Amino acid sequence: MKNRQATAKAPFWRRILSSAAWHNRIAMAVLFAVVLAVELVVAVTPTRVDVVAGQLAPRTIRAPREIVDRVATEALQQQAADAVKPVFDKDTAAVDRSVQQVDQIFNLVRAAQKSPRTTAAANLHAELLASWPGLDIPESVLVRVLAASTTALDGLEGDCQQIVRSAMDAGIQQESLATFQSAVIAQAGKLDYNHDLQYFAGQVAATVLVPNMIYNDAATQARKQEAREAVPPVRVLKGQVVIEQGTPVTEHQLAVLQDLGLLRSATYYRSVAGTVVLAFLIVAAAALYLSRFETAIFQSRRRLALLGTVSVFTVLVGVVLARVSGYLVPVAMGTMLVATLLSLRVAAFTAFLLALPVGAMMNFEFAPVLVAVMGGLAGVFSIGRVGRRSDISRAGLVVAFANVAVITTVYLVTGVPLGTAASAMDLMWGFVNGVMSAVLTFGLLPYFENVFGVVTAMRLMELANPNQPLLRRLLLEAPGTYHHSIMVANLAEAAVEATGGDSLLARVGAYYHDVGKIKRPMYFVDNQFGGINPHDDISPVLSALIITSHVRDGVELAKEYKLPEPVIDFIQQHHGTTMAGYFFKKAESMGMGPNLHPEDFHYVGPIPQTREVAAVMLADACEAVVRSLKDPTPAKVEAAVQKVIQERLLEGQLDQCDLTLRELHIMAETFSRMLAGMFHARVDYQESLRALTERAHGALPEPPAPPAAEKPGG
Repeated sequence: MKNRQATAKAPFWRRILSSAAWHNRIAMAVLFAVVLAVELVVAVTPTRVDVVAGQLAPRTIRAPREIVDRVATEALQQQAADAVKPVFDKDTAAVDRSVQQVDQIFNLVRAAQKSPRTTAAANLHAELLASWPGLDIPESVLVRVLAASTTALDGLEGDCQQIVRSAMDAGIQQESLATFQSAVIAQAGKLDYNHDLQYFAGQVAATVLVPNMIYNDAATQARKQEAREAVPPVRVLKGQVVIEQGTPVTEHQLAVLQDLGLLRSATYYRSVAGTVVLAFLIVAAAALYLSRFETAIFQSRRRLALLGTVSVFTVLVGVVLARVSGYLVPVAMGTMLVATLLSLRVAAFTAFLLALPVGAMMNFEFAPVLVAVMGGLAGVFSIGRVGRRSDISRAGLVVAFANVAVITTVYLVTGVPLGTAASAMDLMWGFVNGVMSAVLTFGLLPYFENVFGVVTAMRLMELANPNQPLLRRLLLEAPGTYHHSIMVANLAEAAVEATGGDSLLARVGAYYHDVGKIKRPMYFVDNQFGGINPHDDISPVLSALIITSHVRDGVELAKEYKLPEPVIDFIQQHHGTTMAGYFFKKAESMGMGPNLHPEDFHYVGPIPQTREVAAVMLADACEAVVRSLKDPTPAKVEAAVQKVIQERLLEGQLDQCDLTLRELHIMAETFSRMLAGMFHARVDYQESLRALTERAHGALPEPPAPPAAEKPGG
């Protein structure tokens, strides 16, 4: 048996490099990464065009995916922002300041009235210009103002203040100041005073007017931003015509092509580079996972090639179907194939890996990625181990309903209405995805089985059918061997099932393990039925050659009938490198010792590589030994089974299979229990059968009936 602790302590990267074929695995990984990168580049970065503004479009170009029309959206947003009126804050203290200035001007007039009349007007003119540079009133007007009575002057001041207050209460902005100044001058001209006093009041009011509406830039910009955000984005829908063939390309259309990645530019090449990096990261993640947690698959180039082929084929189908809908990408097909051909755990991990290309294809939208993951996992956990065609059909329906449930959940969470035509189409595509995944899985499964030599449970069920041509030949040409194979199959299946192996594979392998005896059936005791033994007339060396050659003959027949490699392994390995000991001892007893070569009496092997083959080897030997016992009591059966297993263990026949001593003990108990039931001692029915026969012919009377009064058990 293998020592599984030696390599477990070494780092995973060292286990990779220490493998003899590590460079082949790296080359395989690079190959699949390149293929995956090409697929994603085709899906993510569609065919680009080389056009400039004003040039005629060489062909009609449609949008490969939905995007926001950036230029049109920005134009509408700018229009909405421009329509927003500026925000002003009213300066309430400005009115009081202007009214006080009116009072100050009229106080200067009153002070000038007390000065000598010869210089009063000139001095007042100078003071007004010094204090209010814009208040340039002719001296001739000031002379008449100074001549006004105190009552008229007081009334004029009040009227002037009222005009100023009324104008500023309406709110004066900087750009409307001149308009308000003209308005107050006109309003002063309607006062009940002479023309000079009206002119003076109008000029004073116009001079003290100031803007009292202050522009609030922060509030204005906030409102503009709100207006921009309220504008719904203009979308270019998937499949929408961007440019008609033969029409001039506008700057707007050029921008749309740029955003779609349809122009040859730095953005396009960055997209290609990112897609290639994503492909290599996906392959690297798969390699790290397999090297650490699935070493059996990682060590098998055939299984690695199978996993890679299924993955890139799934992505290839997805690239085509994603053009219709992201919900059609059949990730579940890939996971169901991996689950059936490799293992459930690897298939579950594959669901997450395959969701990444789906995200790249759909511009990393959340919903298609979630549907891919959940649908893929639903396929893994519903398909289990396929034994019938209906298993795949049932799994497809589970995936379909899982997709519908996930899409519905996404719509409910995001608030998307479910009653629209678009949502109904998405739900339909999700359901079709599940059904299509089952159909593709069912159709592709036989091809992957044949190309990569993988045996599924469905294929094993087909091989277990007694009407299979090779089994039919075994039944008709070597019936004893056929019966022996059935018994070995029962033993091996029970033992493997008890130890957690592939019991169906063990049963089918046992059915075919001795098919090589078809070529010379009478040379094997299974088919002699107590008749002449041909080995009595030939040398022990030739007998050993005939006996051991049934392995080679079986392999040839298996290949002729196109049996899969795992079943052929049972034929090659079920005797390991054991010796045909009976004929070797017979040769020694005949005095052939000096000319004997022990290797001529050994099977060529190899020894069993799996627990299933080991179980068939042990079941084959135990059944033969127990069948030869004269009085097969349970104790004798158990002792014989223990002896067989111990001999195989000491001979090293079990060194390369993953069986533990505890599992061997479980197998021994299983064999002992079943063989004791098969070969238990039987009652001698010869006398009773003779009596029944004679009685049937009237030679003996019928036995008397029990008395009527006698009760059972009495």
